Amino acid sequence: MKNNIMKLGTLGLLGLLTACGTVEADERGVFTNFGTVEGPVEPGLHFYNVFTTSLDTLQISPLKWNNSSNTYTSDFQNAKVDYTITYQLNPSKVRDVWLSARGEWAERFIPSVVESSIKQVIGKTTAISLIQNRAVSEATIKDIVNTYLSKRGIIVSEFSIRDVSFSEEFEKAVERKQTAVENAQTSRNKTLQVEEEAKQTVITATAVAEAMKIKSEALKSSPKLAEYEAVLAWRDTGGKVPTYMVVGNNGGPIPFMPIGK
Repeated sequence: MKNNIMKLGTLGLLGLLTACGTVEADERGVFTNFGTVEGPVEPGLHFYNVFTTSLDTLQISPLKWNNSSNTYTSDFQNAKVDYTITYQLNPSKVRDVWLSARGEWAERFIPSVVESSIKQVIGKTTAISLIQNRAVSEATIKDIVNTYLSKRGIIVSEFSIRDVSFSEEFEKAVERKQTAVENAQTSRNKTLQVEEEAKQTVITATAVAEAMKIKSEALKSSPKLAEYEAVLAWRDTGGKVPTYMVVGNNGGPIPFMPIGK
């Protein structure tokens, strides 16, 4: 009887000293025991001594952060860069992240690294180049950010520049320049069109002159061709046969004798 009471007392004491905690599928945990940190703790139900040990969890699923940064281009144009970064904890680095920043790892590391990386890249890029080659700047910034944050146990899966805005004066200047470029291109296209039309006119005139020369030579060498020409003329003029046809400079007119008269 006494043994049963002692067993029940022991179980009751263990029950008071033991707690259970759950680590969700999108989390990893760490056990802290008198300053010693163990982890990562995998998803599931875990039991531990509440007086000596604590269980803390960190989210490892992807997180997204939208923000803006004011910086200067290499040609001293003030630029406001609106961006989005998608990041997450490296599950295998949860213990290291907990030791360095506890649950405030995102606030502690990400803003400063992203801000400095944007200033570094944009500061080496002209305003026009930033407008025309935004994707290049995005990729470069992402590489730099990922290089720094990966050392802190953070994975950057995406970085995108949503918008870049400049001063009103600069944007108007860019618009005027673009309009001038478009007008110049239109003028060049018109010039090319006129040149092409002139070439076609010369080609057509040359072909007509050559045809006339060939025809004249043929008429000189074959009088019968004149009769053929008369038939064509008769057809084209509604059946009226001309009285004379001039053969050439050296030949006289050939009379046409109407049949039946």
